[in-house]
Amino acid sequence: MRASIPAVLETKSVLVVAIAALVVTVGIGGAAVGVGPSGALQIATPQQQEGPGTTVSLQPSSATVEVGDTTTYDVVVESADGGVGAYDFTVSLADPSVASITDVTVGGDPSDQTTEVDIAGDGSAVDVKAALADTSDSGSVTIATVTVSGDAAGSSDVGLTVSALGTEAGESYTVNEATDASITVDAVEEPDPDPANFEVSNLQAPDSATQGDAIDVSAEVTNDGDEAATQDVEFRLDTDGDGTLQSDEALTSKELTLDGGDSDTVTFEDVDTSGLDAGDYEHGVFTDDDSATATITIESDDADPAPETNVRLSPRSRNVDVGETTTYDVVVTPANGGVGAYDFTVSLADLNVASITDVTVEGNPSDQTTDVAIAGDGSEVDVMVALADTKQTGTVTIATVTVRGDSAGSSDVGLSVDALGTEAGESYTVSESADASLNVRALPDPDPDPDPDPDPDPDPANFGVSNLQAPDSATQGDAIDVSAEITNDGDEDATQDVEFRLDTDGDGTLQSDEALTSQELTLDGGDAETVTFEDVDTSGLDAGDYEHGVFTDDDSATATITIEESDESTPNLETAVQLAPSSATVDSGDSTTYDVVVESADGGVGAYDFGVTLADPSVASITDVSVRGDPSSETTDVAIDGDGGSVDVQAALADTSDSGSVTIATVTVRGDSAGSSDVGLSVDALGTEVGESYTVTDTDGASITVDAVEEPDPDPANFEVSNLQAPDSATQGDAVDVSAEITNDGDEAATQDVEFRLDTDGDGTLQSDEALDSEEVTLDGGDAETVTFEDVDTSGLDTGDYEHGVFTDDDSATATITIEPADDSDDPAEYTPDEIAHAKYDAHLDELSDRRAIAVEAIAKRQPFPDGTHPSDIKTREEIAQDCYGKSFDELSREQAIETQNAYDEQFGDLPSDPAYSPDDIAHAKFDSHFDELSTDRAVAVQAIYNRQPFTDGTGPSDYTTREEIAQDCFGKSFDELSREQAIDTVKSYEMQFGSKLLH
Repeated sequence: MRASIPAVLETKSVLVVAIAALVVTVGIGGAAVGVGPSGALQIATPQQQEGPGTTVSLQPSSATVEVGDTTTYDVVVESADGGVGAYDFTVSLADPSVASITDVTVGGDPSDQTTEVDIAGDGSAVDVKAALADTSDSGSVTIATVTVSGDAAGSSDVGLTVSALGTEAGESYTVNEATDASITVDAVEEPDPDPANFEVSNLQAPDSATQGDAIDVSAEVTNDGDEAATQDVEFRLDTDGDGTLQSDEALTSKELTLDGGDSDTVTFEDVDTSGLDAGDYEHGVFTDDDSATATITIESDDADPAPETNVRLSPRSRNVDVGETTTYDVVVTPANGGVGAYDFTVSLADLNVASITDVTVEGNPSDQTTDVAIAGDGSEVDVMVALADTKQTGTVTIATVTVRGDSAGSSDVGLSVDALGTEAGESYTVSESADASLNVRALPDPDPDPDPDPDPDPDPANFGVSNLQAPDSATQGDAIDVSAEITNDGDEDATQDVEFRLDTDGDGTLQSDEALTSQELTLDGGDAETVTFEDVDTSGLDAGDYEHGVFTDDDSATATITIEESDESTPNLETAVQLAPSSATVDSGDSTTYDVVVESADGGVGAYDFGVTLADPSVASITDVSVRGDPSSETTDVAIDGDGGSVDVQAALADTSDSGSVTIATVTVRGDSAGSSDVGLSVDALGTEVGESYTVTDTDGASITVDAVEEPDPDPANFEVSNLQAPDSATQGDAVDVSAEITNDGDEAATQDVEFRLDTDGDGTLQSDEALDSEEVTLDGGDAETVTFEDVDTSGLDTGDYEHGVFTDDDSATATITIEPADDSDDPAEYTPDEIAHAKYDAHLDELSDRRAIAVEAIAKRQPFPDGTHPSDIKTREEIAQDCYGKSFDELSREQAIETQNAYDEQFGDLPSDPAYSPDDIAHAKFDSHFDELSTDRAVAVQAIYNRQPFTDGTGPSDYTTREEIAQDCFGKSFDELSREQAIDTVKSYEMQFGSKLLH
């Protein structure tokens, strides 16, 4: 078992140790209560000197409140001398039916880690423990304020018991008297409650919708009365146009229960408008008492399909020298409505060859709607833009990407488009995205000595066009390919835009404003390349003859194409959708599944929107839905109603079998109670993978039958005792903790008294009259709980061996503890952290830097010092590092840091000569590594643990925690990131593992 650490700050061990460390004397003359070997209570006078005396009281001594109101009592130390640094007290109500404790505010600002407030479940009592408090040093000190609520007419004593009280320096007070108080609760005559009244307000609904839209309508319903009630809240729509909203015009309703004064927002989701004619409709939300209405305009559904386009990198290939840059345009061809938003990624296949260095976005978007993220190694760039303003039609360049050649070689330049939209917010369907390539040329060797005669001037670049390839005719809507060979007849390299133009205005000329698309092309002198314009869209052209051609800055080649009328019509796709199986039977508590099946797919199923509803949600409930076709999470929405009575499923971009029977989802239904229910299916939308809509001719639901399951008789409660935790030995006067795990192995819940017994009469048995402490424990069947008896007093026990154990009505676990005589020798002198700060730095502790203050606290926890050692003789690790190496400790090498740690630890006693564990043993136990494989920080931490050997009996290396681990466990931070207070608490917790005292 780890020595004191796991719960130092997490489970309040700091607090327990602090309270236990006080020499607490509560009662007349500073006597302490204990139990002797005979089993009788004894009064033993403490062997050490009594602390200052004081009185603790509850103030005011009496209070009167009405039922439902609260009052407060201060817990007041009447005459403090040295402040109050730690306290442990209990406030209890004699009659918890009259009043209850609801809150406690602790005084002295102790930290959360050193404070424990435990209010009983029924509010009858509260135990308060706190350490490291900072209060007024003298006079009357309020250490806590207890809030008490009046629950029923009557009166009750309010008792105060003080278990421990200490000064800020760790000295115990002698509490001469603890003064109680009382509370009187007066009844309040309640007026007759107002009947329930469900008011409707804050109606939220769209002003207009398009036929087929699913709209959401909500309103706030408030019960203005005092009594709880249940009403049906309805959404009505004037479908008959008579200007009234009658109950038979309710499209949907929800049952709502509200307590008096409560309110709830009721939302009717996905109200279907597909059956409504275009026009204005009055609608509203209605209760039995009130309503709120509005008007909605239903507009006809004449939306056009999403426009299609292609996106490519231009040019298709580039040559660049090492160290030079080139650019690629991201080109949309064609645009129809401009490009207002785009989201794309450009990536390099071989990042050793080149890297992306810059991106220029087009369309003049603002900085707030633009995000360009270039990877740290230049391997890719993600570009997201909104609110761009570009050319409305034809070829549109949306960005220019700059690429630098890094080393000789070639690489593909990839393009992926995640989103593309018009300036009006309509999404494009991107039919194709075309990549490019890059060739990086090595730098040529330096020219040899120049010839006496210079070379003649090179011919300028000249881009000739030849070998025009295009179809003679096409049908309206066809996507055609056009290509031509471009040859640089000059000697110099150059870059030009190669355009495909078409005489759309019929004036017999091909001007630059009639370019449907273009590509940027770079050619060295004498090089040639075929430029292809793919998937040129003809859907916007009237039937007839059109001149077209490929143009460079220097040349062109033209031809004529005939566009013929299209006589194809889109076939009507029909199918039926059903739930399979059509019926199922399950036991209550078990589940079954229904597949949502499209019976005859033609083109797969790419999108769907359906609902499954249980006619009787008291019989069964929908618990899960698995969508098919692998749509992404971004295009999928599964909304299960709160009571499991229905589910709405929407998905897009699914990929299923292209034909035949296709399962688009599987719905899991759990049987809740015996009975039967229809399982309804409704389909709002269904489409192929290419975006065509199916006509759903029929939908078939299913049914479920739930059979009751006969429950076996429950096993009676049986409280088993295991995992008894108690010390093997203790010194007379020690306060020990004993714990055990209590498990109810039965099925039924029960309450039992769990007792801690000790064989005080030495007869070898542990009878119920030898119970020193007990706790009432309630456990459901199969549950377990750890019961801890804290601060068991051993001051009244003679030395010797005692059998002890934890007992329930059904079981027990026992062990033996050895009580050893107290050490009466004089303790060596100890110094407070403030005294050490003065001795070393001639300053108060709170005047020191954080680093020095933490170092002083660490030295204080290593007391007592070796004989003859004064605080000024002890050096911190930082001081040793500066003296020996002229560096800060954090700047030392691994070997220097370990030697410094050894020198620091040797100040407090001899280093281990033949310990049980080597540094390598400790490194393996804690970090599963060899010592020489650890980082410097971990190696120093292991060396520090090694130097503290021998360890406490029964503990090993894995039971000891480093300061870094404590900081992470308790505060979720590295030790270096902690505040001053957190770091000091962590140092205290670390030192407590090795038996250091908590309070100085």
